[in-house]
Amino acid sequence: MEKKRTYEELLWENEMLRFAIDKIHEGVYITDENGVIIAYNHSVEETEGFQKEDVLYKTESEVYQDLVDFDYFTYVDPVRKSRKELKDFYYEYSLGYGKKTAIIMSLYPYIVNGKYKGYCNIGRNINQIKDFLIETLGMRNRQQLEQGNKTNGARYFFEDIIGKSDVMKRTVARAKLVAKRDSPVLIYGETGTGKELMAQSIHNGSLFLDGPFVSVNCAAIPETLLESTLFGVSKGSFTGAVEGPGLFEQANGGTIFLDEINSMPLNLQPKILRVIQEKNVRRVGGDREIPISCRILSAVNKEPRQVLEDGLIRDDLFFRLATIELKIPPLRDRKEDIEYLVYNFIHKYNVRFGLFMEGVSPTLFSILMEYEWPGNIRELENMVESSMNLVGSEDKILRPHHLSDYFQEKFSDMKNDVAEKGKHDIKKQLLHYEQKLMTESLLRNDYNILKVAEESGMTRQNVYQRLKKLGIEISNKKYIE
Repeated sequence: MEKKRTYEELLWENEMLRFAIDKIHEGVYITDENGVIIAYNHSVEETEGFQKEDVLYKTESEVYQDLVDFDYFTYVDPVRKSRKELKDFYYEYSLGYGKKTAIIMSLYPYIVNGKYKGYCNIGRNINQIKDFLIETLGMRNRQQLEQGNKTNGARYFFEDIIGKSDVMKRTVARAKLVAKRDSPVLIYGETGTGKELMAQSIHNGSLFLDGPFVSVNCAAIPETLLESTLFGVSKGSFTGAVEGPGLFEQANGGTIFLDEINSMPLNLQPKILRVIQEKNVRRVGGDREIPISCRILSAVNKEPRQVLEDGLIRDDLFFRLATIELKIPPLRDRKEDIEYLVYNFIHKYNVRFGLFMEGVSPTLFSILMEYEWPGNIRELENMVESSMNLVGSEDKILRPHHLSDYFQEKFSDMKNDVAEKGKHDIKKQLLHYEQKLMTESLLRNDYNILKVAEESGMTRQNVYQRLKKLGIEISNKKYIE
């Protein structure tokens, strides 16, 4: 016989069920027999834009009375009357402020002792389904990569981007949002900041992740070959031409990443613009339009405005490529990430080299934090890799003497620069302090140079010399010699 539960136990169960309902991805919406809403979870809040406290314990008619063309009750009323489920139907409606939403929903009547007591609506937002699909396929692709299976060409995911700094957290959060759309994205950042890593992560966080990821460095391909590389070649277009698809065709259904787009010849840029607008390509020497569907990501290693001012990219192309701009900050602006990056690289090369290095010494870490890292993350990884080639089997900690000659020299130059700067700073501070003392002495003595000289233990001639050196002008003052 089932144990009779106490009021406190029933209350706890009710609270736990409400907690669970609020956490699930599907929208859950429950009314009683009078149409009063008694459950309205967080997922429905996100879909409709209403707040739970403004909806609960009101009737459906009260909540949705202002919505135009809201014919939802034509589905609900038959369920109430027939007491039969209505499963998995598509419903699209306007929320009254310009936003439309589409739901796959099911209605389940609740019957107790043959009497209708209310119904439960469980719905899946179409956009949420897309997000869930992206997450699921992403987990599958990552698992396949870890198992050594062939991938789509993109090896990196958002989880591979290391950074605890606020600026990097914001950058990744923005990238995750834009990944779910299909608008073109322009990634910009200095050399070595990880632009391709970000591009691959965006691909693997998008609906294009099951398609190929094709990357091309526009600065690395000779101008004479770039057009045929991007658009392909039609047979007979020139002597010895071999027919074949270009990179845009190869990226069909996936993503193409145009790195260093600012290095692309200006005469080729209108053709890129045409591909974006028309969504088809024509091979070199061909007369047939080939439809393509791929997302376009691009990158520059300078500030976008500077690229435009320098005339390196056409305005019309820039504004099509830079629908969304995503800046990756340089390492010098997020030095709190250095420790995490260093330990990640140590782990990486421990695995590769069969070592057991545990970290870096405080002295070396202090040097790493002072350095400006003009080569950014790529330079930092190079430093770790080169240092780990120079450790002995007994070493457990990276120290300054493990650094390669290149980094020994770089860090030595940095120390000299810092020391020289320190000397100048001290001199400047001393000069400022002496100016302050002399000015105060002049004011106390009403600009009487003789009294200033006596107070400071100098001759009048020395006082004049010091005032001149300190840049203190008293020619317009009335003073006594």
